Amino acid sequence: MLTKTLAILAISCTAVLAQPANDQQPSSPPERQRANHDSAESKEALQKRLSQTLEFAKRIVEKHEAALEQLDAGQSPSEVMRELRSPQNQQMMRDAKRSQASTQSQDHQSARGQRPSPPTLSEHDLKDTRAFITEHLPRIDAQLQQIESLNPKAAERLAAQLSPKILDVVRLRKSDPAMASLKLEDLKAGLSYVDAARKYRSLLRSGSQDQSQIDLAKQKVEKAANARFDAQVHIKQYEIHQLSSRINQLHEALEELNAQRDEQVQAQVLTAKSAPRPRFNRQPKRRSQSDEKPQSKSADD
Repeated sequence: MLTKTLAILAISCTAVLAQPANDQQPSSPPERQRANHDSAESKEALQKRLSQTLEFAKRIVEKHEAALEQLDAGQSPSEVMRELRSPQNQQMMRDAKRSQASTQSQDHQSARGQRPSPPTLSEHDLKDTRAFITEHLPRIDAQLQQIESLNPKAAERLAAQLSPKILDVVRLRKSDPAMASLKLEDLKAGLSYVDAARKYRSLLRSGSQDQSQIDLAKQKVEKAANARFDAQVHIKQYEIHQLSSRINQLHEALEELNAQRDEQVQAQVLTAKSAPRPRFNRQPKRRSQSDEKPQSKSADD
């Protein structure tokens, strides 16, 4: 039961966080850049793997050539085989194979695109995240409490996966409460969609023949997807409203400035006319050595 709960909650968190930010929708040029970058990485990975394979093959060839030389020199086949099967040679082969297998495994994981590990939360951020979940996400809070009772570290990792969006809302509560409220709705809608989609997929995979249940699950997915889309639209509308208000304020300030053009120009002219002359600090004249030396008395004195 714990394993299932962990899997469900982890999928929910990562699926919500995997969505592009509202103001950072992917576009074609970045996608091409990422594709080129992935291609370069694949090339480097292949070069590295081929180099290691070639090095491994060279070692085998060297050992076999040495064995042939030993046979030609008159050593018995049993002695040559004993040398080939020596612990040192066997260990060398095992090390080379492990190194090659490790590189292939890393390349495979890189190609699949492993999920980044969740961020490590400070004690303060963890406290804020858990308090937020308790107040606004009761379903997630209940799952976390169940997991925490058995594995506190696992609960902390799952909370960390949601923390970026949650802490963003927490910070916005002070500076922009309206936007914080909209982003909270977007977060809730995202979690609801992930939960509905998971149940829909589970029902399809179970091979259920109850078409009414399948249709109902599909309707819930559509409803959740609509709610999520609407939440994202509301955020964009609010951003547009904020920008429009700022532009209107700038237009009003510009009109007011233009209306005061003559007054501002004349005021600056008067300021230039009546401004006191700048006083420059004169450096004291340095006394020459002749001035500093006392004059010697003449013979007449």
